[in-house]
Amino acid sequence: MKIIITSYPVHGIDHEVIWAPIAILAIFASRFFPFERFHYICPFHALTGHPCPTCGMTRSFIFMSKGNFKDAFFINPLGAFLFIFAVLYVIYAAYVIIFKKGRIRIKVSKREAKIIRCLAVAIILLNWIYLLLTF
Repeated sequence: MKIIITSYPVHGIDHEVIWAPIAILAIFASRFFPFERFHYICPFHALTGHPCPTCGMTRSFIFMSKGNFKDAFFINPLGAFLFIFAVLYVIYAAYVIIFKKGRIRIKVSKREAKIIRCLAVAIILLNWIYLLLTF
């Protein structure tokens, strides 16, 4: 795995310009959108009686955006970590966009990419096991 700082302007896709607004939208929506007015029922939960792998993700984001970290981690630990990552990513993206700094890029081999995918699946499964045990 190689971490590379690319020079500005980036040749190719400028991920920071694409993903930072999406992260900002998710952060602001979790803070200001009135989700509690909608009574969404998870189809997986309705069918099986068990939480899906992402059950509680929105509520976790809502709690994190309001500073209720304990409940956010209790409801869905992965959601709380994703919220923290989104905030950190927005800070990083704002810095490199505003000051026209080089972007961080990670180059991985095919083997490393396979390991990263397996780790992502394992993290989601561990989070789901947690949800199944605490729901």
